[in-house]
Order: sequence, then C-alpha cells, then structure tokens
Amino acid sequence: MRAGPAILLLVAAQLQAQDSSEWRWHSTLRAGQTIELKGVHGAIRAERAAGSEVEVVAVRRPGRRNRGNVNEVTLEVVPHTGGVTMCAMYPTPRWAFDPRNEWRGPNECMPGDSGRMNSDIDVQVEWMVRVPAGIGLSARTINGAIEAHALASDVEALTINGSVVISTTGWAEAATLNGNIDATLGNAEWHGALDYRTMNGDITVRLPAHANVDLHAESLSGGRVTADVPLELTTHLRRSRATGRMGRGGRDLYLGVTHGSVSILAGG
Repeated sequence: MRAGPAILLLVAAQLQAQDSSEWRWHSTLRAGQTIELKGVHGAIRAERAAGSEVEVVAVRRPGRRNRGNVNEVTLEVVPHTGGVTMCAMYPTPRWAFDPRNEWRGPNECMPGDSGRMNSDIDVQVEWMVRVPAGIGLSARTINGAIEAHALASDVEALTINGSVVISTTGWAEAATLNGNIDATLGNAEWHGALDYRTMNGDITVRLPAHANVDLHAESLSGGRVTADVPLELTTHLRRSRATGRMGRGGRDLYLGVTHGSVSILAGG
C-alpha cells in the first residue's frame, strides 16, 4: 500500500539530514506493526527502545573498494498498513534494465519480499534501530551482519553474507547463506512454522523451557545435530537428519544447514 501525500509530508518532517552522511528518523507505531529495514551493503543492529518511539539512525560510509559516492545512496520511507518500510536506495545498475536479466527493472522500496534492491557500487549503510516493546522488526540486508539484542517483539532477519544474532522475548526466524545464526526466543507461540537456514555456518536456537514444538533439523554435510530433548537421528551419505518433540509439540521448527551443525537448547 502506497502512502498518500499527507503521510509523505509527515515522513519528510520526521526524516533529518537526508543530504548528509547520517540520517535520523523517529515515529510512533501502533502495537503489532513492524519497522522494516532494507539495505544492500552494511550491518543492521537493533536494541530495545526505552520509550514508545521507533528511532532509526543510518550512516553512509565509503566501501572498501571506494567505488561510488555516498551521496548516490538515498533513504526512502514507505508507510503502509503493516507499519513502515525504510530502504537504502542505491542507483539502479545498467544491467538491471537488460531484458534477459531475471531481476530487471528499477530499484523500488516496497514492503516484504516486494521491490528491488540491486547495486553495483559498494557504499556502506550501517543501521541502528531502537524498537519499542510490541513493535515487530524485519531486518534485511545482502552484505552485512544482523544483531538484535534484548528486544520485546517478534523478529525476522535475512542476510546473505553475514551472521545473525537475536535475543527477544518474542519469537524470531532468520536466514543467511554465509554466517552463523544464534537466536534466543522468549515466546514459542508462533503461527505456522519457523525456519532457520544457513549454507556455511552453524545454527544455535534457544527456546523457552515450556515450548511445545516439533523439531526438524538437517545438516547436509553430516554435521552434528544436538538438542536438549531426545532426537531420532539418521545419517545417510554424510547427511544428518533429526526429528524430536519438545513438550506436547504442535508448532513446527525447521533448521537447516549445508556445511555446519545445529544445536537446539531449552530454557534459553
């Protein structure tokens, strides 16, 4: 859902220092809404807010290869019914307009899996967000770690090159290609199923002691799969698969690694 002119004016008033290397934004969201951050190059860090406002600071820096100018990257804020999506908008690469390219088209800031975030410059955008209790966090980047510490809400963390560390009183899920995942959950009453995935790295998930969860874990390289509950473990052609149940079961938790190990702990 696109924002109307009045909302965009409000966002413009809340967004500070768009023409400098640092952006600051703050606003109050309704309970149950989500603050979503989308980046390309750079880490995302989150901590619990002391008050009721979401506070975001994003800092642009030259990349290691010093390819591209920090002023080429802008910040776009898109309010919608589910909350607010904020994107570090890089100039659309020329190759994105090639009709043979699967991801063709201009960059676009949209919520969730929608939109496009392509780049051929290496400007870094480092995010810091303070999240009030009851406000969800969705953190997405391509090259960068994601850390969310001592939150009191539900968390989604997606990156490609970087590790993920999460601790929250809510539930959380995460995925990366190259990096470890370490998540501590305080709530095991999620809807549907939770997924944790990495290709090169280990997964450690700590669940509440009272969780009622059906566990499904796999290491394609034959890495260790361990848990604080009895597991039915099978190994075939170096592939390790395990299933188990915490409490009465009923909610599915999937954990998959290609090269690495999986550890599920109770009472975290």
